[in-house]
Amino acid sequence: MDLEVLINIIQEENIELIPNIECLISLEEYAVEGRYAILQDDIEDTNKYIQILEKLLKFVNNTISKKI
Repeated sequence: MDLEVLINIIQEENIELIPNIECLISLEEYAVEGRYAILQDDIEDTNKYIQILEKLLKFVNNTISKKI
């Protein structure tokens, strides 16, 4: 599923996600490039994406643990 569509659906349902989640949308092009072995060596801001993904993982884990 398209990340932008997924984020929009979540936001339409008034579910609050972590700040800056929208920047992850730009990672989709790398998934396609990686899948088809055309990945560029020019991935910038890798640490920024890793930090946001770690925050998202923590958020999801905390949300799930509250519902269990």
